[in-house]
Amino acid sequence: MAESKKVYTVPEKRPSSKAPRVGNRTSYSLAVVGDVTLRKGASPASVGAAIVVLAVVYLASGRLGLELAHYQTNATLIWPPTGLSIAALVLFGRRLWPGVFLGAAAVNFLIGTPVWAALGISAGNTLEAVVASLILTRWLRFDPALARARDVLVFGGAAAFASAISATVGAATLLLAGSLADRDPWVVWVIWWLGDMGGALLVAPLIFVFAKGGPKWRALTARKETWVVLSLTLVGSFAAFAARPGDDSSQWALPAVFLPFICVVWAGLRLGPRGAVGTAAAAATITVVRTGAGFGPFAGTSPDAAMLLSWAYATSIGAVAAILAGAIAERDTAEAARKAEEDQRRALEKQVAHAEELERLGLLAGGIAHDFNNLLMAVQGNVEVLRRSIPEAVDPMVLESMSPIGVATKRAAQLCRQLLDFSGRRSPNAESLSVAESVSEAISLVRGSIPRRVTIEVDVPMGLPRVDADAGQVNQILMNLLLNAGDAIASDAGAIRIVARVIDETAPWSGDVLPTSTGPHVELVVVDDGPGMDEATRRRVFEPFFSTKDQGRGLGLASVAGIVRGHGGAVRVRSAPGEGTEFAVLMPVSECESIIERENAREAPAVLGRVLLAEDDAAVRRVVERALQDIAADVTLVEDGREALEALGGDTPFDAAVLDVDMPHLDGTQVVRALRGRGDRLPILLVTGRPSPRLIALGEAYLEKPFSAAALKDALHEVVAAKASPGSPSEPKISPVVAGYLSARGRQPESKKA
Repeated sequence: MAESKKVYTVPEKRPSSKAPRVGNRTSYSLAVVGDVTLRKGASPASVGAAIVVLAVVYLASGRLGLELAHYQTNATLIWPPTGLSIAALVLFGRRLWPGVFLGAAAVNFLIGTPVWAALGISAGNTLEAVVASLILTRWLRFDPALARARDVLVFGGAAAFASAISATVGAATLLLAGSLADRDPWVVWVIWWLGDMGGALLVAPLIFVFAKGGPKWRALTARKETWVVLSLTLVGSFAAFAARPGDDSSQWALPAVFLPFICVVWAGLRLGPRGAVGTAAAAATITVVRTGAGFGPFAGTSPDAAMLLSWAYATSIGAVAAILAGAIAERDTAEAARKAEEDQRRALEKQVAHAEELERLGLLAGGIAHDFNNLLMAVQGNVEVLRRSIPEAVDPMVLESMSPIGVATKRAAQLCRQLLDFSGRRSPNAESLSVAESVSEAISLVRGSIPRRVTIEVDVPMGLPRVDADAGQVNQILMNLLLNAGDAIASDAGAIRIVARVIDETAPWSGDVLPTSTGPHVELVVVDDGPGMDEATRRRVFEPFFSTKDQGRGLGLASVAGIVRGHGGAVRVRSAPGEGTEFAVLMPVSECESIIERENAREAPAVLGRVLLAEDDAAVRRVVERALQDIAADVTLVEDGREALEALGGDTPFDAAVLDVDMPHLDGTQVVRALRGRGDRLPILLVTGRPSPRLIALGEAYLEKPFSAAALKDALHEVVAAKASPGSPSEPKISPVVAGYLSARGRQPESKKA
């Protein structure tokens, strides 16, 4: 049997093993011989035991076959050892050939064949099995499961060719030994060839399908139909060969000869390869044995004709069964492939439908968050104005009442950020991050919120490639997963395991959110040994506002999925009741390891001259105007992008501009492109309630709403300072941090270009 060096892994919790390859299917070279397990690389004692067992079985089947010999004691029209030896060498390897030789020699010795003639015949029998197995396994890619009609035809051809070798060697040996007497050598050759081929066609397929075929024995024997077919086959076969020729009942038995064929077809269509071949073997055995005993319609002719007819009948049943078994297996394989493809198509359709649903929810959530951020901007800004304008001596209770408003505003802003995370439209400010450092930081932040009885085990190599990701959002992912795992374990003692590894882009990966980025990824897995989830809960874990907790908004895991989508990564959850839960996240490996640094930045002036503010929302415009009046001598207000572009293109110079991203006519990004396109290096700070990839790709500093007056002042000062730093006039340097936000995803800032 041809051997393959490929390692095949058996299911989890079982040791892997190397498997030889038979044809185009993988077959474990494994046979149980008594208490000895024979496999590739087995000990000499195991191989020797298998050889002895094969020789003994060969001898027993050979003695049975010789009971049918009528023309020459060494030749019979059905020779079962041929099928046995070919099947043994195909299934378990050609190294068992000594068992064939020893068994054949023992058979011939017992019937009085001269020693040298017995050895010659045994060599021919051995050569027959070796050649057949070599043709099948090495050259014709034969599948012993008879899973295709091609395999049946290939086996029939190989058996006919190999049987001719044995017949030629055997007949020639008997002729040279003078053991043929007055018998015709040609007739002996024909009987020998037909007997070996008949044994191969009847016995080998039976062994093949019993070892490799289908369906499973337990399923087959559990069906009532199996026993009905078997009973009809036995009854029909015994009825056909029950009477002696000339008896009154013989004419009534003749029609029963056709019943086994019907049963074989029935078994093949309904019971699969094992049913068809098993039924044929039962019918053929009864036919040959009863004909040899002088019963049945074939016994009424001469002994030679009787045995020839019984051979033709038995081998025809065997051939029909084998061909039918191959056809049925091929049909089942095609049907299984079609069903698998259909299941895969349905799963993909469900996944696409789910993605479209999430897309719609994301659009809705993103729009709500954007508008809500503008409202919060107005609330927060006006509260700050009131706080500064009302002296504490007037009414301390007024200032005290403002504090809950500020806290509520911050919580509402956090909720908006979660909505944007879920929608995937809060674009990350990607930078090259160390996964190990991010894990360590997240653990330090949540350790106090996880019960002490829950241990956290970390297996994250420091040498892992860095990932392109937003540091704050990665922390949010890790904290949500760790807190979720801690909540799942609750008060019980348990463990949370964090594991990370590199996944190649060619590695198969399936999940609830599939990766959209190419190249290698880092897989980060968080596993807990809590109670697990049922399938209904597992399917809904990433839905917004779905939660199994008494407290919580149900946006934690939803935002995880959104953040991962925004990074072009993937996420998967596996869980079952009583088996804990596993979350796996894929993040793209960073293409560059550098972190942008600010170079030679100059201090911005404490007070700016003229600042342009473009904001379409009147309430937000008033709040931002008040904040800018503290750092600018003059603030010019416009309501849309077209007015902003006209004002900036006029004769009055500006020291800086604050532009809202979402405005009518022209949005903030279009204004910036127009200005940069004509070489204007004006310091610009964009403000938005919904960061987007378009904004990130622009390469300008931006500030996310709602923001405080202090954050606005710091951001604007930093933008002005960055523009004032020395550099090429055509390639101004961009500050890397503007209130914690700077675009760096997918490209280096223009100041880093060579």
